[in-house]
Amino acid sequence: MLALSVLFAAPSYANPTSVQVSTSSPETKPTCYGDYCSGEDPVASGCSEGAVTLDSHVQELGGGIVELRYSPKCGTNWAKWTKYPTGWSMNCGIVGLRAVQDTGYTQAIDLTNKTIKDGESLWSPMIYSPVKKVKAEMIYLRRCRNGGGRG
Repeated sequence: MLALSVLFAAPSYANPTSVQVSTSSPETKPTCYGDYCSGEDPVASGCSEGAVTLDSHVQELGGGIVELRYSPKCGTNWAKWTKYPTGWSMNCGIVGLRAVQDTGYTQAIDLTNKTIKDGESLWSPMIYSPVKKVKAEMIYLRRCRNGGGRG
């Protein structure tokens, strides 16, 4: 297997005044905050509401985009991947997605036996990291095949 580190971002606390949060609809209160969110699902916990993308990178091998997401409501980060339509690029077997703190602390999702549909988004569990940097990583099988056309 090949771990491909795809992006790095500033610590979660960096310049919090630049984070834009929509207030047009009533926001629900998240079910956790801070370290209590580590390992939790960002959508199920309510932390994804109002979240921002700190960095993103198009992944040619996996045919999608990887994002490092940040929730100002919960103080957490997670990795998110959205698959592009088949045939746009090389299609390597993606077997994992993870958020990794610069200390090595990791929250990951295993995608080994998961069928991922075009346009589908997947995300890792959250990681609380108010001081340390966090990066998002995709994990691929070494063998790749040409995506060719749609089929």
